[in-house]
Amino acid sequence: MARPLDAVTRPLLKSRSAVEATLLLEWGRIVDAETAANTRPEKLRFAGPRNPESGRNGGILHLLVAPAFAPALQHGSRQVIERINGYLGWTAIARLALRQGPILRTAAPRRPKLRQLSAAEESEIESATAEIRDERLRTALARLARAVKADSGT
Repeated sequence: MARPLDAVTRPLLKSRSAVEATLLLEWGRIVDAETAANTRPEKLRFAGPRNPESGRNGGILHLLVAPAFAPALQHGSRQVIERINGYLGWTAIARLALRQGPILRTAAPRRPKLRQLSAAEESEIESATAEIRDERLRTALARLARAVKADSGT
């Protein structure tokens, strides 16, 4: 799976730095869902020379922002910067530059309709996970088993 994705993304990201590519690809994981839905990173610019010990600091991240969300983002920009820097592990971003414009929304992926499991299948899953002591792990594994069985039909 990674090779075909790499073949598509490499030409698109080759003119961007590793930090900028990470921001573009991981934006939905870095910021909260509302911010991700209402913003798009456009470019990252650093001012001044590169520090040989710590790399580049003090970057300006240019974001495209939905007009209705811009005031909220401006108010919460410090938290967004902290999330980005925390995700990257260093203080790469010093400030945000906002440009208002329409954000193209992508449709949320639809979950396939799963078939109802039989009582025997439910019993099999319960017995397979019964000895797991951690309740959260047991519940998660049972939910995964139900989804796999319902999707595959086995």
